[in-house]
Amino acid sequence: MLQQMVTLIQKPEIANIIYEDVVGNLKPVVCKPWQGKMLKPESRGLTTNVDATFFCDCDNDYLGVFCEEFNACQNNPCQNNGTCMDMAEKHIGKNFSCTCLPGYTGGMCQSEIDYCIQQPCKNGGTCYSSSSGFNCQCPEGFLGPTCADRVDYCASFPCQNNGTCYTDRLSYSCSCSSGFTGPTCAHLIDFCALNPCAHGICRSVGTSYKCLCIPGM
Repeated sequence: MLQQMVTLIQKPEIANIIYEDVVGNLKPVVCKPWQGKMLKPESRGLTTNVDATFFCDCDNDYLGVFCEEFNACQNNPCQNNGTCMDMAEKHIGKNFSCTCLPGYTGGMCQSEIDYCIQQPCKNGGTCYSSSSGFNCQCPEGFLGPTCADRVDYCASFPCQNNGTCYTDRLSYSCSCSSGFTGPTCAHLIDFCALNPCAHGICRSVGTSYKCLCIPGM
């Protein structure tokens, strides 16, 4: 086939070149006279100016000065907006490679990557996969990218008046100092509420109480 094309350079006449494609079908390449300069590839990445007296109208599946290269990317085989790159194998091969966008994989970028397959979410978190990665919906009491961290309910120091905070999975509790009460130890204990003074008047004093006795009692 190449020898026929060299002959055309020497004798610029309209001619049909018949070649056999990769599946054994005979296909024509129509070469026509043309005057001017053209770039003829000597090797991949190198070109030189040559006098040319023809050009070739290639079949849709082929490209190159001599229609010598099968265009494996002609029909856009890469899916999901992947980029196709033809592998130079002349007219004997149909190989190509696909560069996939993030989130896709496979020879033709046909498969979406399942980022949840490794079960990255801990402590019962629910995993959701997307093209950019995964995210975890954490159960109550846990947080972080993979739900690996416990919520520290004592981090904001909710217990007042020197109360001691204890955290568990879902909440916290306060152990109050003497004289204080309530969920956050915010209230003074009313020591007079139980009427501790038998024959007198009770007065709360700080974290205790005092009885004011009635004269004669």
